[in-house]
Amino acid sequence: MITPIRFVSWYSTLLLGLFTALCLLGLSLTASAQEYQIIAFDVPGAGTTSSASAACANGFLTGCYGTTPMANNNAGEIVGIYITNEGVYYGFLRSPRGQVTKLSEPNADTTPGDFNGTYPMSLNSSGAVTGL
Repeated sequence: MITPIRFVSWYSTLLLGLFTALCLLGLSLTASAQEYQIIAFDVPGAGTTSSASAACANGFLTGCYGTTPMANNNAGEIVGIYITNEGVYYGFLRSPRGQVTKLSEPNADTTPGDFNGTYPMSLNSSGAVTGL
């Protein structure tokens, strides 16, 4: 059985109307205040040829070559990986202004053709990067 809602006085109706108006206003302000932007970029040093065909066949993270963003944070920073034409993975951190910092773990295997290297995977709101 469905129980109907009954308003016991005029102020209940006023409060419900005010609440509804505030919700609608809040939703419209939230929706109109957000701006989205697609940023296309390549990290300097990222491969531009498909010399990494073995990585393509094995389904590695970036496919064949190039730049792969992995995560971003509310500050507008982007972290990701790129593979060089020599088959070495490196990480990058891109600032909101477009400055790119190469990330390379000091003990990572960077032997050309081994498809090893540095794999940053996530970024938190403080800018700390984690990965493999």
